[in-house]
Amino acid sequence: VLPGIMGTHLAEGSSRIWLNVLELAQGRIANLQITSRKVQPQALVALAYGNLVDYLSATHEVIPFPYDWRLSIVDESNRFADALEAKLKEADQPIRILAHSMGGLVTRAMIAQRPKVWEQISKRDGSRFIMLGTPNRGSYQIPRLILGQEKTFRMLAMLDVKNSVRQLLDVIVRFPGVLQLLPIGADGALDFLDAAAWDKLPNAGGKWVKPRAEDLAQARAFHELLEAGRKNLQDWSKILYVAGYGRGAPVSVELAGKKEATFVGTNQGDGTVPWESGILPEFGQDRTYYMEAPHGDLANHRPSFAAIYDLLNEGATTRLSKAPPRYDRSEEERYPLRDESV
Repeated sequence: VLPGIMGTHLAEGSSRIWLNVLELAQGRIANLQITSRKVQPQALVALAYGNLVDYLSATHEVIPFPYDWRLSIVDESNRFADALEAKLKEADQPIRILAHSMGGLVTRAMIAQRPKVWEQISKRDGSRFIMLGTPNRGSYQIPRLILGQEKTFRMLAMLDVKNSVRQLLDVIVRFPGVLQLLPIGADGALDFLDAAAWDKLPNAGGKWVKPRAEDLAQARAFHELLEAGRKNLQDWSKILYVAGYGRGAPVSVELAGKKEATFVGTNQGDGTVPWESGILPEFGQDRTYYMEAPHGDLANHRPSFAAIYDLLNEGATTRLSKAPPRYDRSEEERYPLRDESV
């Protein structure tokens, strides 16, 4: 089981910083800066994943894979491949990968970099890889975060009594794992992987921090790796996608000169990842399912646990629909999003 971004506890030595409210309130997110070599992933955040792990443990040997979501997904995917190789040697049972959000990109990067590992896994009858709301083409929540409009970041800024918004962003925009989630093939005015694009955004008073060109280049190279892996993978039959449903998934950004940047939302998504940027054409209708739960709850929606079991065990389920939910048509298909309140 692989969590999404921020779904792994991070510690400096024996001291947990993320997700520890007291440590974060005292400004210790500064200790998570990318140059720190003492930070290690500890465990999955139980509030988000504990219930599903417990449920699946009745029928599976569940092995959580906590990873450092600050680091390059490429590096963490290699570590994941090493863990899978060890398991392949240890047992001859099928291996089933359940990956929420960013965890799906870790798995896709593993397949792209170490295709023989996935080949060995997929040869075992009953092996599968299931994505829960993975942002395969990135997410507009990341530029919203960098511009200080995203809810989790605003909560962190309110909690932290030592660091300013800009000081927090100085730390966060250096995380390769965060920048590798920037949207690609974007439907909008900007290519967020181009350093020059950020100069077009309003930044009165220097409230947010522009990502470095070299970091954005690394993020672009990551997406090129995923695209090469997608084209090289001939058999997608053991890979499935579960999309969620929630209002206001950001899908583009509109500029009014350099005075205003407005993010545009859609109800055709899970509130974080639009269906169009999560669901790849390779899934088709037969291997795409819809859960009526928002992005953050996709691995913690108890009514859908039996469906997730079905998908892992059988590769199909009748407990989830293959048709998108009827989204709220009382609003326009796309509409301006307000800053997320806390």
